[in-house]
Amino acid sequence: MTAETGQSSGSKPSDDAWAKLVPLDTRFSDIEIRCSDMVICSEIKQSSSERHEWCRITKNLGQGSATIHNKSSDAILVDEAIIPKDGSVDILCGSEIVPGPEGQGYLHYRFTVMPAPESSTQLLKISIDPENAKCSICLNVWHDVVTAAPCLHNFCNGCFSEWMRRSEAKHQHVLCPQCRTTVQYVGRNHFLQNIQEDILKADTALRRPAEDIAVLDSSASIRSNLIIGSKRKRRLSTLSPTVEERDSLPLRCPQCGMGCDRPFCGAYWSSVNVTQGESAPVCSRETFRPISERTATSIPFITHEMNRHEQDITQRCIVQMGKTVQDVAAEWVRRFNDREIDRSRMPLNHAETITASTHVCNDCYEKLVGFLLYWFRITLPRGNLPDDAAAREDCWYGYACRTQHHSEEHARKRNHVCRPIRGNHHF
Repeated sequence: MTAETGQSSGSKPSDDAWAKLVPLDTRFSDIEIRCSDMVICSEIKQSSSERHEWCRITKNLGQGSATIHNKSSDAILVDEAIIPKDGSVDILCGSEIVPGPEGQGYLHYRFTVMPAPESSTQLLKISIDPENAKCSICLNVWHDVVTAAPCLHNFCNGCFSEWMRRSEAKHQHVLCPQCRTTVQYVGRNHFLQNIQEDILKADTALRRPAEDIAVLDSSASIRSNLIIGSKRKRRLSTLSPTVEERDSLPLRCPQCGMGCDRPFCGAYWSSVNVTQGESAPVCSRETFRPISERTATSIPFITHEMNRHEQDITQRCIVQMGKTVQDVAAEWVRRFNDREIDRSRMPLNHAETITASTHVCNDCYEKLVGFLLYWFRITLPRGNLPDDAAAREDCWYGYACRTQHHSEEHARKRNHVCRPIRGNHHF
């Protein structure tokens, strides 16, 4: 494979390249740009070794951008925008360039600006592998990063805000999603925010779609430094009833067996005329209903250990069978009620006493549906899975795998809806 070339247009070449065009096809060589104004002559198609003069790249003031001029006889693409013959547009580090119309076998290049010699040492000090800059909840590069203390793990503001809301509704403490340490403090991390922005500038492929960013921003609730826990403790100490009061009340939550300021204890609080709490909203009796009277409209967030790839496969399996999530949930509630399912991993208290007539709250019903969808998936013949899912090998650690929470590639590549054959969780 011959190397691509460029020719100077009036400017003197320097010893060091200030930028380069990196072909996404690794069989081709990088095009180093050593002049401030340089015409690029190179292969433009994978199937041809002919060289053509197809663009001029002119360095702009500063280190971050340049102007590309289309010198070919056809349009070129820059970040998916069409640049006509003799047209020009500014490009940034990470811009993708295609020297011809999309979809016609043209090579793809990524424009990369090289660090200036005087700043290279500083840049090396703050360089980071994108895998170490990912939120362990959504498995993407942080967005509006926040840091939890004392464990100092980092998450997207929207992801952690949603996790915190769910945790405060279910538990006395908010636990770190990554290490399960009790979180005492959470705040926005402006230093890591700068690193996040640099990573996305260097590799635009890591950017999320605008609609995903909008959803994250709508969930974000951490605007400043936040202390977690103290207000909840004061609320519980003033509202918790005595043992005598508790035993005399007819409505008791079947999950915790007592009254507490959690949403699924709405029946208890209604019996003593308490309609709202400071630490969590108290649900109405309408949210505290028998399992048999409930409807599952979608796959719960916690299903398959919050592995969104496995959730997508389960959804496709259900649609392929011509069913809805509610159809599957109803069928497996019946099997659950007939005791056809092993309940040892069921994420609810008093598992052996629960039947289809047991009253549960919204959150507990989602836990039950997630548990039943695991059994739905694990009992499906491999031939009933989509082709891409059926071709995957089982992860040795199955549903208990920790890597699936921080490596999106591993979560997608291996099947995790299976029993572990390594570790301490197999049965």
